[in-house]
Amino acid sequence: MPNNSKKTPKLPTHFIAIGASAGGLEALQELFEHMPCDSGAGFIVIQHLSPDFKSVMDELLSRCTKMPVCVVKDGVLIEANTVYLIPPRKNMIISQGRLLLSEQSPQPGMHCPLDVFFAHWPKINNTALWELYYRALAVTVRAESKT
Repeated sequence: MPNNSKKTPKLPTHFIAIGASAGGLEALQELFEHMPCDSGAGFIVIQHLSPDFKSVMDELLSRCTKMPVCVVKDGVLIEANTVYLIPPRKNMIISQGRLLLSEQSPQPGMHCPLDVFFAHWPKINNTALWELYYRALAVTVRAESKT
């Protein structure tokens, strides 16, 4: 008889949002190479991505960690020991433990999904979510100048 019960998601002990410039790949690889795969945290990576190129960040980071690495789908529940990547041409916010996506403006120019994400980070008006806020950490990384 097949088991029809769904796996109960393991909620994170902490939410770690990592902002990275387009050149932040090396820093992200180093971070995840040294991060235990059973820390209990949910990792949210918001990187400035070119809208003109297909991102292979999920493939590259998967080589550096045993944690699942996935490109975010709208409304996904954040689970422990998982790395979530923002998709190209999207803005992302966190709400009630889920990642919500919206389209970036079609206007040409600089888009800053990291600014959008962090602008919504402290807007927690539900008392039950204050615990989430105090279990959150935000980090930004950037490429080191070689000059």
